[in-house]
Amino acid sequence: MRDLVGSDETLKRVDIQRKRPGTADASRDPNVVNCGFGTTWSSFLAAWLTEWERTGDTRWRDRMVNGMTTIADLPLRWFAGSALYDLRTGRFIGPGDRVSISHLNAVFGAVEIHSELLPLVKAPKYEAAWVEYCKYYNAPPAELRAHLGQTPSRGSTAASATDAGGGGRGLRQGHSRLTAYAARKLGDPALARRAWTEFLGQGIIEDLDLSTETRRITGPAVLNPVDEAAGVTTNGASQWGLAAIQNLALVGDALEPSVAARRSP
Repeated sequence: MRDLVGSDETLKRVDIQRKRPGTADASRDPNVVNCGFGTTWSSFLAAWLTEWERTGDTRWRDRMVNGMTTIADLPLRWFAGSALYDLRTGRFIGPGDRVSISHLNAVFGAVEIHSELLPLVKAPKYEAAWVEYCKYYNAPPAELRAHLGQTPSRGSTAASATDAGGGGRGLRQGHSRLTAYAARKLGDPALARRAWTEFLGQGIIEDLDLSTETRRITGPAVLNPVDEAAGVTTNGASQWGLAAIQNLALVGDALEPSVAARRSP
């Protein structure tokens, strides 16, 4: 973990975006890079939080706080998805005024690192921004549009192959744990029920709904015959499992026993 505390500097040399990058801005300060909040910055948080816990060196706490407070100050906060980032200070410098929602942003450890970070680092405005993202990511399209003042478009986002009502909002089942987190933080029973509806409802292709139906596969497709549950994949099973664990911990009292029994795999 210590080897990773300076990994944000790598953004000066490596463009880690999945899509083909645009034309480089030669006039930009080389210490200012584009940085995503989820798969990138939240991964940095894991290393910085660990180093602060190990050493007590407050520069790592300060670096986390710099990022947190400046995300909270952006016009769209977490719904901006990314922003220009100053490597020298750990601060986001904007503009953060364009909606960019990715179905991957919060499912590579962001949820879990925030569950450890927020009780340790008090940043009320940032915590509110994170809870806002958790509440609205899976919200009905009209509700999200009313909140953001615009409709996320697939063309301007890292959209998934299956889209839950606007601009990259796939993995609805896995993101039910964000809804559950917001429900717990806000004390909102309606959100708690919505989390279970998202988790137990009919899954879209990417969410898989974890069908355990098996089929026999024989040669020439395989060397040895095997019974395979094709609806269970590594990604689907891991997202389902994380959501199941966290939903039960956060809003387990909102789950109707009869529904749980009927929908068990």
